[in-house]
Amino acid sequence: MKKIMAAYWHKDGLDIYSYAGQVPFKYASGTLEGIEPIKRGWGIKALIVGKDRLMHVRKRYPPAPLEKLTKAVALEIGEIFPIAQPAFYCRIFKSISNYVELDIWAWETAAYEKLKDVFPFSHVIPEDVLFTASDPEVWIFQQRDLIHMVAHARGRFLDSASVPLADFDYEQINRFLLNLSQTGEEIKKISIYGLRQIQIKNIPGLQMVRTEEKTYPPCVATMAQIDLREFKIRGEHSFLSHLPLAMRLCLYLAVGYAFMLFLTVTNYDRAATEIRQKIAAMDKTTAGLEAAKPAVDYSDVVQEINARLQKSPAPVKIMNMLAQTLPEGSYINRIIFAENHLELNVASKNPLALVKALSSGDGVQKVTIKGTLSRDKRTGFYTCTVIMELLAK
Repeated sequence: MKKIMAAYWHKDGLDIYSYAGQVPFKYASGTLEGIEPIKRGWGIKALIVGKDRLMHVRKRYPPAPLEKLTKAVALEIGEIFPIAQPAFYCRIFKSISNYVELDIWAWETAAYEKLKDVFPFSHVIPEDVLFTASDPEVWIFQQRDLIHMVAHARGRFLDSASVPLADFDYEQINRFLLNLSQTGEEIKKISIYGLRQIQIKNIPGLQMVRTEEKTYPPCVATMAQIDLREFKIRGEHSFLSHLPLAMRLCLYLAVGYAFMLFLTVTNYDRAATEIRQKIAAMDKTTAGLEAAKPAVDYSDVVQEINARLQKSPAPVKIMNMLAQTLPEGSYINRIIFAENHLELNVASKNPLALVKALSSGDGVQKVTIKGTLSRDKRTGFYTCTVIMELLAK
């Protein structure tokens, strides 16, 4: 088994873990400026991007293989997320005959150089995808002053929500489960990681399992059990971490070979001639292979994306419009954007004022409430699904 080290990257710094088998233990912890750099060596070094650094959206695209969808996301990632230097990872959530729903996670990479100086990582993984479950399951755990709820089923990420510790209660779980019902999956199990100070009622029909809190986040333990190949950084090879040693070996071989050739001018000339002939033959073969290699044509993807971008408003403009029109005291749990339609899961104390305010937004054609309203008796908030029809460009 390859040696694995993991670094959990959160807003307060970096926590580095090593593994004894599949059990993690803390190796180092601190800010990027204060932590002792890790030396390069053999094995996998994986950077886990914590939930407090991630942005997530679920977006619809025309049916296509994941490779083409990834290229399409790369073309518009700057418009999907307001991030200066984004990196992203995407995974298919649902695929039917006329569209594909894609989960997209993005994060800021401006600190990558400092990170690599401290922890020379070869793999990058969003925290959300490290939770696995054979049956639909919700994980509940605490990180600093936030409670996170993450739902997975059969290798698929379903949804997640983060709530301040002071506001977390039984109703927050009910609200999260209600949102999950829209995914078509029936949750079978709730796993609670630590949180002994919070008393949570048993929910009929759900298996409640409490796990003692460890000295590491739950995602750090599950990382040692998954296949990390898809998370490898492109262009990174383990050989590069040992480049100085390889160059030294090549230098020794070159000096020895030069000394042998120096013994006789005849052998040197003959060897040099043979090398020139081989290089010429290799150049000729390489040129032939390059000429015969078919060019990959992505024009169809570019045309398709351009056509969709021309028809649909930019996601950043939509987010700005929502921020300007959303009434004070209302908040949005989730956004699904498909062409000229927005589906919002919103909590508000005055749904009628909410609809009126959203209707006044720039480029909004029609606003309706889908389904029934649910009211939280403790807070007085109504939870509803709002459908917004936008004017085409």
